[in-house]
Parts: sequence; C-alpha cells; structure tokens
Amino acid sequence: MTLLFGLEFIGRCYAARSLRAYLFSFYGVVDMLAILPMLLIGDPNIAIRLLRILRLLKLVRYLRAMRLFISSMRDTMEMLAMVFGGIALGAILAGNMIYTIEPETFSSAFEGAWWSIVTMTTVGYGDVVPHSLAGRAIAVCLMVVGICMFAAVTAVVSVKIARSLHHGVQCHGCGKAIAPEFPYCPYCTAKQDQEEEEKSS
Repeated sequence: MTLLFGLEFIGRCYAARSLRAYLFSFYGVVDMLAILPMLLIGDPNIAIRLLRILRLLKLVRYLRAMRLFISSMRDTMEMLAMVFGGIALGAILAGNMIYTIEPETFSSAFEGAWWSIVTMTTVGYGDVVPHSLAGRAIAVCLMVVGICMFAAVTAVVSVKIARSLHHGVQCHGCGKAIAPEFPYCPYCTAKQDQEEEEKSS
C-alpha cells in the first residue's frame, strides 16, 4: 500500500504544473507524510506507525463534501479562534468562581475549569456537579453560552459551504469545477490566483 502511495506521489509531482506549489500545498504535504513510513522502514516504531493514519487524509482529495468542509473551516479561522478563545476565557473565569463558591466539591480552580469546559460543550460527564444554588446558576449560564457559541459557528460554516456549492468556479488549469475558496486546484494543483493574474495580463 505504501508503495502505491509512493508511485502516486511521484506521478503527481511529474504531472503538476508547478512542483513547488504542489509540494507546499495541503495535499502535497499529506502525500509526503503518507509515504514517510516507506522511507523510514529501517527504524519502525510507534511514532512512525502513527503516521500511517495520515493516509486516511488522502481520501479527502476524492471527497468533495470533505474538501468543501475543510475550505469553509479555513475561511472561518478567525471566527473559530474567537469562539475557542471565549471558551477558554469563560472556563477560567467560571472555574475560579465555582471553586470559590464550592471548595468542598471542586478541589482546585483547574478542576473547576475542567467542569466549565465539559458544561459549555454540553458533554456532561457528571463526575463533578455543583450542589449550591449559585453553582447551578453558573452551570445554566455556561450551558446557554456554549450552545450559542457552537450554534454561531455551525451557522457560519454552513453559510460558507452553501456559498461554495452555489458559486463554484472553473479551474484555469484543468477546467473542473472547484470551490472559489480553494487557492490550489485539488485535481491539477494549479494556483488559482496566479493563473487568474496571468490571464488578465
């Protein structure tokens, strides 16, 4: 299997319009990491075996829905950073508050922060729960904040995916339909911005 991936990688390098663009693209890096175990076969260990899991990422190239999802996530990085930053800040604040209110239930502020993250993500392990009225009020606030944050992220990513589906563009290299957010064509690895500038000049 590794040999097949190696041959595919060589073929893609040969067929790519720009070898450098392909090697430094997302799919190029995944392809290189997928054949790494073949290059390091003389020294097998757990870390190298784990790299074989990256072969699954190669399937992303052939799944349009997954490509659209990755593209949408890449375009919403600022929003995601804000959400995860808000979760971290909320967890620290709520963790310290719940530790101050119920020190007999929560052994440390770190455990309070852990409980806050579990509550905001609505996982609800139930290993630690607040018993006081104030503690439960904090829990309710965290649940509402968590639901709102993840609903906002879902809405933004969904809109991005919908726009990509309805406003696909044609690759300048191979002519296949791709999402406008793709900097490189997943089929021929042609850089879209560069090709557009060459055509306009």
